[in-house]
Amino acid sequence: MKYRCAALLASLALVFSLLTVAAPQAAADPDAVAAARVALQQIEQQASAIDESYAASQAELADANKQLATIESDLTERRREVNTMSEGLGRLALMQYRQGAMDVTVSLLTSPDDTSFLNDLAIRESVTQRATAQLQSYQQAQAEVQVLQRNAATTKATLKAAAARKAALVTSYDTKQAEAEKVLARLTAQERERLAEIERKQQVEAERRAKAASEQAAAAASRTNNTSRSTERTSNSSSASSGSSTSTGSGATESGRAAEAVAFARAQVGKSYRLGATGMASFDCSGLTGRAWSSAGVSLPRTSGAQFGVGTPISMSNLRPGDLVFYYSGISHVGMYIGNGTIVHAANPRSGVTYAPVNSMPFMGGRRVG
Repeated sequence: MKYRCAALLASLALVFSLLTVAAPQAAADPDAVAAARVALQQIEQQASAIDESYAASQAELADANKQLATIESDLTERRREVNTMSEGLGRLALMQYRQGAMDVTVSLLTSPDDTSFLNDLAIRESVTQRATAQLQSYQQAQAEVQVLQRNAATTKATLKAAAARKAALVTSYDTKQAEAEKVLARLTAQERERLAEIERKQQVEAERRAKAASEQAAAAASRTNNTSRSTERTSNSSSASSGSSTSTGSGATESGRAAEAVAFARAQVGKSYRLGATGMASFDCSGLTGRAWSSAGVSLPRTSGAQFGVGTPISMSNLRPGDLVFYYSGISHVGMYIGNGTIVHAANPRSGVTYAPVNSMPFMGGRRVG
């Protein structure tokens, strides 16, 4: 009986394993994958707007802190001046009291001569004038102290409000990331794999185009160097025969700055994206472009919206490596064009700093800042 039960269990296990192997896996629903991609893109756009506001809040906090430090420094100095003036007024008041104890008529009668009386009267008037002038300065300094105190209170209120907005934006951003996780959680394993495969192919293509852009830039630089050396040899030959010399323009320097910015941005690929980050471990979109151009000696505003207001407007068809490219209505995302239809940008927490096609998001315009 025991052997028959064991044989039966073995047979059932075999049948179950065969059924499991034979059962086809559920295919990924292309519509579900497409809908998830659209939902994720919408969430990324909304998150970009939050990031833009967060960066602006960061800048507001930094400015307010600097302003408060200046106000408090001025306030300390003015209070010191007020205290010094107060001591001086006290001494003058004592002098006036001592001189005022003797009536002018008495002073006239007791003075040995007119000259002594006039000198005494002049001293009294001088003390009075000094006291009046110092009192006016003291009152003005006190008024300035009160203004600085009000400014300090206003700035502290601004700091408190900006800090509250910043905290609220962090919460909103976290909510958007949770929404993205929910979108992925609703997919089956096969659909998630299909979505990941689409993103992997896009990434491979973007990296291929980025590599081609780098090779194109290197080839162009080599041609430029060869032309420059040839021009230099010709110029030197002409100079030797004519005794004159020529100088180069600024175009090479400008191209050099753009090349430095592109090289910096490329070197950050693979690093993480973090809300409000400006490097070096993590970046947000405008933090990356700002830091890249800063490495080339060009200062940019903190936010993508503010960066959109600098430089020369450039259409997509006229983009050159180093140009800034802006996305979404309302301007809430920025990347850097690197050539061959490709940008490098701090995309989102899922992708980090990566390459992407220049038209992968709604393009709002470009700016040449170098």
